[in-house]
Amino acid sequence: LRHLLDKYRDEKTALAAYNAGQQNVDDWRSQGKGIAFAETRHYVARVEHLKTLYRRGYRDQLYMSG
Repeated sequence: LRHLLDKYRDEKTALAAYNAGQQNVDDWRSQGKGIAFAETRHYVARVEHLKTLYRRGYRDQLYMSG
């Protein structure tokens, strides 16, 4: 995932590439399209939702000053 984050510099795009493959994402981007696969759109949305829940649930542990 680090490689994809470095390559695309965008978390949603990196997640899409992780799920659907870099070639698919590169093709969509070159055509000026968004995520073409419904499964991949769902995957990206789900990961982002879970990230929000995780941050809320572990706020105190994540943002401890120290």
